[in-house]
Amino acid sequence: MASAEDLLAPPRASVALLGFPDLHPAVGECLRARANLEPKSFVGADLAAEATRALPPAPPAPAPAAPPAPAPAADPLGAVAAAVVPAATAAAADGAGGESDRRDPPPPPPLDEILPAVWLGDVLARPSVACALVPHESAEGDPSSWAALSSTLDALRAAASGANARLVVVVAGEHAPETLSEDRASAARRRAGIDAPFLVTLPLPPTPDALARLAAACARANEERCAAEERSAVTEAAAAGASTSTSDDASRTAVFARYRAATFAELRGDVPGALAHYASAHDALLVSHVAAEKSGEEHERSSAAPARDRARRAAVAELLSRKATSLALRQPTGGSARDGDANARGADMMCDDPHAAIARFTRHVRAFERAPAWRDPSSVSANNVANNAYVAAQFETFADALASRVPWGLAGGEPPRGAPREWCPGFYYHAAARAAERAREAAIEGGRGGSNGGGGGGGGSTAAAHLGAFVDAATGARLGDEAYLSRLDAAAAAREHETSLGSAAKIVDLLGKAKRHYATFYLDQKRERFFAGLASQLARAHFQNGDVAAAKTELEACVSSFRRERWDDLLAPCLTLSKDIARGAGAAAGADAELAAICLELAALDEDAGPRGVVDGDAAMAAASAAMASLDASARTLEIAPGSGLERAFRVVAGFRFPASAAAENAAATSGEAVEFAVALRSSLPSPLAIDRVDIECVDPTYGSIASVDAIDALPSRAWRVASFRVVPTRGKPVAVAAVSATLKNGVVLRRALGLGREGANRAEATERLPSAMSSVSTRVGVYALDVRDAPAKVRFANDDDERAEGDEREKKIKKKPPTKALLGETTRTPLTIASDGDALRDCTLSVAIVASSGLGSGDGDVTIDDDDGVVEMTVDGVALKPGAIASVGDVDANATRAMTLATRWRRVLPTTPFITARVTLRGKRCGEYDGADAVIRASATFELASALSTTAATTGGYRRHALRPASGSAGAGDDVEVEGSRTVVTVRVADADGAAIAIAAADGAAPGEGDALRRGDAYALATSSDADVVDVKWRRFGFGGRDASDSPHISEEISSRLALPPRNTQRRPSRAPPPLTVELRAPPRVAVGEPFDWRLRCDVASDIPQALCVEIVDASGFVFAGARRATYVVPPGASLDVSHALVAVTSGEALLPEVTVTAPRLGAKCAPPRESRAVYVLPHAREVGGGV
Repeated sequence: MASAEDLLAPPRASVALLGFPDLHPAVGECLRARANLEPKSFVGADLAAEATRALPPAPPAPAPAAPPAPAPAADPLGAVAAAVVPAATAAAADGAGGESDRRDPPPPPPLDEILPAVWLGDVLARPSVACALVPHESAEGDPSSWAALSSTLDALRAAASGANARLVVVVAGEHAPETLSEDRASAARRRAGIDAPFLVTLPLPPTPDALARLAAACARANEERCAAEERSAVTEAAAAGASTSTSDDASRTAVFARYRAATFAELRGDVPGALAHYASAHDALLVSHVAAEKSGEEHERSSAAPARDRARRAAVAELLSRKATSLALRQPTGGSARDGDANARGADMMCDDPHAAIARFTRHVRAFERAPAWRDPSSVSANNVANNAYVAAQFETFADALASRVPWGLAGGEPPRGAPREWCPGFYYHAAARAAERAREAAIEGGRGGSNGGGGGGGGSTAAAHLGAFVDAATGARLGDEAYLSRLDAAAAAREHETSLGSAAKIVDLLGKAKRHYATFYLDQKRERFFAGLASQLARAHFQNGDVAAAKTELEACVSSFRRERWDDLLAPCLTLSKDIARGAGAAAGADAELAAICLELAALDEDAGPRGVVDGDAAMAAASAAMASLDASARTLEIAPGSGLERAFRVVAGFRFPASAAAENAAATSGEAVEFAVALRSSLPSPLAIDRVDIECVDPTYGSIASVDAIDALPSRAWRVASFRVVPTRGKPVAVAAVSATLKNGVVLRRALGLGREGANRAEATERLPSAMSSVSTRVGVYALDVRDAPAKVRFANDDDERAEGDEREKKIKKKPPTKALLGETTRTPLTIASDGDALRDCTLSVAIVASSGLGSGDGDVTIDDDDGVVEMTVDGVALKPGAIASVGDVDANATRAMTLATRWRRVLPTTPFITARVTLRGKRCGEYDGADAVIRASATFELASALSTTAATTGGYRRHALRPASGSAGAGDDVEVEGSRTVVTVRVADADGAAIAIAAADGAAPGEGDALRRGDAYALATSSDADVVDVKWRRFGFGGRDASDSPHISEEISSRLALPPRNTQRRPSRAPPPLTVELRAPPRVAVGEPFDWRLRCDVASDIPQALCVEIVDASGFVFAGARRATYVVPPGASLDVSHALVAVTSGEALLPEVTVTAPRLGAKCAPPRESRAVYVLPHAREVGGGV
């Protein structure tokens, strides 16, 4: 069979060049370039002799199929009596005129044959056109020369006609004109039996235009000849389709006819026509094959008919499929020229849409993908080997063709977006590798190996002239049933031998090509599972090919992905292969430990395998136990590395334990105080493990190896066990646990390295349920190292509430007497008592930082108060202390106490931070064992600040009456009018008394009554006409809500507070004339939903001229009203205008009456009553309401 590259290149018809041998090179080059024709040079004594040698007589046309003759009993197939011998393909004659040996082509195929194996070679070797170059002097010379030329033309005509070739006559000469004289040209054409286009002239030396005319004439002659052959073959195929003979006979004849039609269509350059013929022949053969496969089951198993016919069909179908798919991939439609030449031929184009070729190949390979089921059971393995090898060859050939024809193949371009995976050449290389693997497995299963590789009863047979047929090499007779079956078995055995021993390298090559093409095709897509699975197949192929190093490299690339993603269905075969590799390593260093680790991981896969499972847990556990028992004494430590397979089998979760109140970031231990380290162990194996001991290894040799305080004698299957360890830190020696080791009863040590510091590499997975001892807040999983700090100084604040760890320091919360709020202006006393429990401090200093926050316990958004903020005044034992300043407080003696009082007077409350924290810090130098070391003691007290009093101010005047100010220059301009709000009512209200009572001694100079007590919410109103922005109030707290005043941290004293009044309009102007326009709204203060009410607008005009007033309802949201939305009225001087609207409220609650504007153009002003004058309350149900205001 031809290779894929041979089939991709279009075949060329040949042209026999006769006469003028010196011109043959130039003419031949022109024929190749312009007409795609293959020149063949023939040199002889004269043109007649050259024509006879170059154009042998053609064989007779194929005869129609006839029914088979009855066969004798000895020949159940009833085949042809005469032997069919192979015909060699004729080679072209060389330039010197040498003649090649050749035989006539075989006769048309008998009924049990399909295609002659050498038919195509014979067609290509036989010239399609004879190009005869005759001298110009003979054509237009004297009568004797013309007579000689006439005789030559007669001989050329006879030779071309007998060879079924077309004749082109070229008149060449130094003075040859562009056209001959009409009488001589007509006579020459009659003699040669040709039409006018096939008689051309060629001046010497030849010009490019003359050579182009010659090439065009030859191309046209080839076109006509091939078209005639094509039409004849199509007619024959149509006749076979309409034949009344058996369908199998007609199908074979039609296949051969269509094949001939396709060949001639391709030779004349009609690629779409050739593709259609090949596809038709292929479809007919596949239909016949499917029918034959079903009927083959009815034959006896010893009959050779089904096997022989199937072999022929497979060979012919392979040829037709390759031709059809290669032509489909050469279609210029949808292709892109490689060099941008618009005239590029289809063979030079890349195919951007291989859909048609893929569909054709898919039909072909599906028809032959299964081995026949009707062979003898003893030959089933051979059948499987041969059939899978055939399928693998089909996939590989198509993959090669596709890779060479698509831009994303060997060219390395990008595939179209959304292209299916069937467009990737790697898909077919992958399928070829799988078929080759099936062939190899069938060969191994058959157990033949290489014993029958060259034997069998078919050793004396050879391929016949038809595809898939065999004849006896000695006699030429076709093989009988027994000999034919022996020949098939011998061929299968030879292929089986090759497959079982040599195909592993081929599988590696196929998978490597698939991987490269897939990597290009899926360049921007994440397909980790797919590529990891492909790597595992490649690893197995490398191992079968004996390349262990390459197999391990591929396994490392895929096993890590399988472990991380828990793809156990893919991981188990890889581990099995790794186990085989480790076993094959024998006595290599570390091979036994590697084998034991692999066996343990395989046993652990049984946990999450589900009901069906991916491994046999009991068998895997037995293999793991045997592997551990075989470990050498020097290699009994198995390291559990992060992400390794052993981590799947053995989970180790560890960390230090701290008091529940300790901060998570404090990874430090106190010298001399024991700390606890917890380790949780879990086995994923299907059987329990006997444990001898569990140890931890510390980095510092001071601590060394520490045994567990808990006795653990067994590690159950898929359950946690917790071991605890105690370590007493030494000053200056950090505690760092390097590893956890579990020693089994069989002597194997499972060691898990933890690393240094705090890390998350060994934290539990999100879906993993840890035992309660490890999941509590006191155990910090992943913390393996602790700094060792000095023992804290035994000095504290005696009045502390609790403590919280913060770095190396401790902060106390100061206990206050009954917690109360601090009112602005009050002085708050906070006792500070420093007590020594054995240590002394010298050169002590005290500082107080004031921090404001929005809530208790809030850390985010805290604001540190500076002295310039005016929030607080502080003293310590009567000495003033600014926030953040440092005051010296002397020494603290051992076993002594020192009492101080912090007094704070709160001056101002920040708007968003009502909580104030006083953070007290005592610093000093330690004495004794830690002489000179810094000691820091912190305490804090939090207060909630509140303002005792608040003020409001209101103005008196009409509720909904508003005056319109005239614009400058209008009538009445310059007249000052009195506006409302000339009187102010100041209300002093108790905002927050912290449960106590407030006695107001004086307010703005007026005494409300000495000793009158006001509680929270009570108010005192003071009417005044003062224009001041503040009011001074003297007050004090008493009663303390039923508590004794001595029990309060606040000092009971009279406090003077200056309260700011809200902004108000107190401007007064003398009124010398009424306003020119007054607008008044009249409506009930309360209405009900759904109940109509009247809303009136009254406008009083006090000007001396009539006023045109425009009344407009701007917004009536929440109400439905009846009346004009916009209207203009003329109001006489001194008159009034009343406008009424009927309103209905649609929503309940607080609402605003419709927004209205009154515009007075002559006054140049507009009046829009404010929101306050439009306020109304809408009841949710009907209720009797009062009249207007």
